[in-house]
Amino acid sequence: MRYKATFHPTYILDPQSNVWDPLDSEMMQRLSTRKWVSMAAERVLEVSSNSLTIFLQSDRTTTSSFRKELNMGPSKFKFALEYINGQDQKQDSEGEEVSNVFHAGTPGALSLEELDEKVDLGQWSLKLGQRLLKLKNLAGWDESQTSDSASIKGIAAELAACIGPELVQKTALHFGRAQSLRQPIVNAIARNRLLILLGAPPVATGRPPLVHRQPYAIQPPSKSHSLCPERIVARYYSSTDTPKDGASSDATAAAEVSHSEIKDNDPVKKELESKSKEIIDLKDKYLRSVADFRNLQERTKRDVQSARDFAISRFAQDLVESVDNLDRALGTVPSEKLGQAESNKELVHLYDGLRMTETILMQTLKKHGLERFDPSENGEQFDPNLHEATFQTPVEGKDNGSVFMTQQKGFMLNGRVIRAAKVGVVKNG
Repeated sequence: MRYKATFHPTYILDPQSNVWDPLDSEMMQRLSTRKWVSMAAERVLEVSSNSLTIFLQSDRTTTSSFRKELNMGPSKFKFALEYINGQDQKQDSEGEEVSNVFHAGTPGALSLEELDEKVDLGQWSLKLGQRLLKLKNLAGWDESQTSDSASIKGIAAELAACIGPELVQKTALHFGRAQSLRQPIVNAIARNRLLILLGAPPVATGRPPLVHRQPYAIQPPSKSHSLCPERIVARYYSSTDTPKDGASSDATAAAEVSHSEIKDNDPVKKELESKSKEIIDLKDKYLRSVADFRNLQERTKRDVQSARDFAISRFAQDLVESVDNLDRALGTVPSEKLGQAESNKELVHLYDGLRMTETILMQTLKKHGLERFDPSENGEQFDPNLHEATFQTPVEGKDNGSVFMTQQKGFMLNGRVIRAAKVGVVKNG
């Protein structure tokens, strides 16, 4: 789309209400002094400017009383505050928010120069449990800056600037339940911004209402400035004058005894010891449980393997009788007739068939772990775990205790004897 060279915009979009407003001389005048303008918010503020000025100059800071005094609904009130906050953020350099009390220039609060001159933050007491320490004993205190609002030093500096040097000497910091110290300061800053926008003089904020209470830290210390127990040293104070001569040694001894009693009665130390014992006990139980579980795994594995290996033991015991019958049938054929193959062809063929059947059967049984053994073939020594002696007799040329005859061959299933071999044993003399 092309525009003529004489084109000028006549309307501008309101950033708050999303309504097109005329770009007239009034709007141009407002834009010359501000970075952005919302006429809808301006109209709301103009209607309530008198009551708003009276209210802001008073000492009330709650939102409910704020709206009631202005006779504004929640939506209009929220709309006006968003507009004021948006104007202030746009006017800040590079859009940065006010980070702490010193940058905000809060009336009634000490500046950084005045704070360094009047207050020694390192001597401010810190309540840690039942003990009072000095802030300078905290780890990282010397390296941190008062302008860093994320550090303990920056938090203490903001609080000291608001309450003044007198209360710093009479109070102690306590990092307990979080109570915001910034909210009264932020309310005061917002009140002064609205008053300046309406053309009224700002009101001095004075000190926050929490100065009459025991002050709390507005946030816990950051990780980089955590407390270091080794650098925290307990200090003991006396309400009497400094003792003279030998009395100082007695006071020192008493302080050391008191310090040792505090260590012995420290609930944190006792709890740590109990937790350490509990951890040792739980670790021992854990190791025992792991060992028992591993033993159970091994035992279960062995049982499963044993059940797999000897599942056919009963079947094998019944089958060995059939193998014995085949062996007996082969043994009944005379060797003389086997040598006369031409005249005894049928007998030789039958014998060969039985021999082949026995061989195939024994090979099949061996695949499943069932094997036959004959101790007389190698002249083995008698073993009561494998052999069953049926008789003893003297035999020349044989050693005592050796097997010289097998009446019935034995069988083993995966290394376990399911039938012992019945043998004759040599006994000379």
